[in-house]
Amino acid sequence: MTGFVRRTIRRGLLVGLALTILAMSGLLGSASGQVTSSGPSLQVLKSDTNRNGFGDGQTLLGTLIADNSRKFSDKAPVSLAVIDKIDTPTNEPTNLPETPTKVTVAAPTRPHVALLNSVFPAGAQPKGTDLSLGVAFTNSGGQAAQIFTVVNPIPAQTDFKLDSTSTVLGTTGMTAEVEFSNDNAATWTYAPVSGGGGALEGYDRSVTHVRWRFNGGLSQTFPDNAGSVAVTARIR
Repeated sequence: MTGFVRRTIRRGLLVGLALTILAMSGLLGSASGQVTSSGPSLQVLKSDTNRNGFGDGQTLLGTLIADNSRKFSDKAPVSLAVIDKIDTPTNEPTNLPETPTKVTVAAPTRPHVALLNSVFPAGAQPKGTDLSLGVAFTNSGGQAAQIFTVVNPIPAQTDFKLDSTSTVLGTTGMTAEVEFSNDNAATWTYAPVSGGGGALEGYDRSVTHVRWRFNGGLSQTFPDNAGSVAVTARIR
């Protein structure tokens, strides 16, 4: 919520998506004849609902402290659902008239690609076990992700298995180029070879990282917004 606060913000109505991060900024202004206090603060509370549709704040979500210029700007993690209401009184004198405002929860206007790592089989494993190292990705933002890469490091004490990279792109419409590094991701021109770095046949100990460079946009709309990659490495 961004706005100019003349006396106090009260009784906001959330309409739209569920909200997990509330960003607020503005100015605790001083109208003509208004008494002000030093170090003003702004409380953010989740409200109950009365017969008029707006109740008093009940659950404190956070407190914003204004600076010497009476400006405030901060973010707070919250758990607010559609149609939840917020109430934001200040520590200014309480006999001031209220200034109602409405806030709309909207989808982010930028891409937001979340990564989820996985290892299979999980837990401690004996030497000689092949581990599948996966990375799943999902775009939950407000726009398609046009350019992005996924880099998967090969863990210490494991050897990369040749021809083990996999790419699952579903209905994203994207393609991917797979590249390898043998110098901790400084360069990406290495070509894996069987027995490289002293590994067993079919494995390469010199590979330190695997990179997928994606071509095409990753949509923000389900089900075209998700995919995954994986590589296999052997415990030595």
